[in-house]
Parts: sequence; C-alpha cells; structure tokens
Amino acid sequence: MTALVLLGCLLLPAPAPGHVVRFPRLVHVRVEPDRIAVALAVQHHPGPVAARLREQFDIDRDGALASEEQGALAEWLDRDGRQRLRLGLNGLELGTVLAERKLELARDVATSEGDGLTMRSIEEIGISWRPGRHTLLVLDAPYNPGTVVPWRIDLPEGWMVVESAPEGEVTAAVRAGEWTWQTAFSGDGGKIELIVEVPARPIDR
Repeated sequence: MTALVLLGCLLLPAPAPGHVVRFPRLVHVRVEPDRIAVALAVQHHPGPVAARLREQFDIDRDGALASEEQGALAEWLDRDGRQRLRLGLNGLELGTVLAERKLELARDVATSEGDGLTMRSIEEIGISWRPGRHTLLVLDAPYNPGTVVPWRIDLPEGWMVVESAPEGEVTAAVRAGEWTWQTAFSGDGGKIELIVEVPARPIDR
C-alpha cells in the first residue's frame, strides 16, 4: 500500500491564487488486524510560504532543489506535521516508524516562483488486536487557530466505534462510510477517545 493509495481520499485540489487553505494538513489512520498505519498529507499552495520553504532548503543556492535537498525538505515537513499528533492505545502511547515518504513539487524544482508543494508519508506500528473493546486515543492541534485538521479513521470490516468522547476543540467522531469514521481538530486542538469493538474471530469462539 503506497502513500498515494492510503491518502487518495485526502487529495487537495489546487485552489485559485489567493485562496485561503483551511486544510493544509490531513491525517488518515488505517487500522488493520495486524497493524496501524498513520498517513499524513501536508500541502502548501503557491505563494510566499512555499517560496520560503524552497529557498530555505536550497542549500547550495543554485535556484533549484536537488534530490538531497528535496529529501531534507520532505523530512522537515513530515516531522513538523507530526509533532502535534499523538496516538495511544489502551493507555499506552504508540510509537510509529516510517514506512514511506514522498514529496511532490508543482511544475519543477525551481525555487524562485514559490510554486506549491505536497508531502505525503506513512508511519506504522504492528499491533496484535484481541477481541473485545479497546480505547484508541487521538490528540492533535492545527498549525494555527484559523485552520482545521481533518482526520479519517478506517477500521476493518466488522469492527465498530461504539463510543466517541472528545475533549477540547475537536468534533465527535461521525460515521462517514460503512467502516469509516471522521473527526476534525480546530482552534487549540484537543483529544478524542474512540472505543473500538473488535469482534471475535472464528478461532476465538
């Protein structure tokens, strides 16, 4: 599974110049019977912020981003985008590891025009789920109070969110598909506890 597949539902269309981006960062959590994958998308549309980032990582000042410079920019965007989010399971914080990271530059690698850029990444952790109820804790906050961070959480077929307890500036989880739930963080952010019901497998009956 690639970052493009996992984040397919979160692709951001390029707006007209001057458009205010309310979703510069999006998170997609995919829960599977043997792991949890956390995909992140960070997008900066054409403008001064994108220009500053390109110039900052143009270390040799040649007006273009070489592959090494692009890699450093992608790593910085990934780290910055994830510093506000935390995942916990049954009272323990989950430490994920990088599985994939991709940087896309609009048009070309030139730094002068301030063209847009998008970073997508996946971090994951192996999990052995037991049948029964589990508490999934999600914490996050936007870059600034004027933006919103949407989260999508996909569960395996037959698994359910039976309870949603938000605290702070975060919406209660709402069902957005048969096995999909969505929430969003705004303002100063907050946390939300999701009680996930894992059904018994045939061998557990």
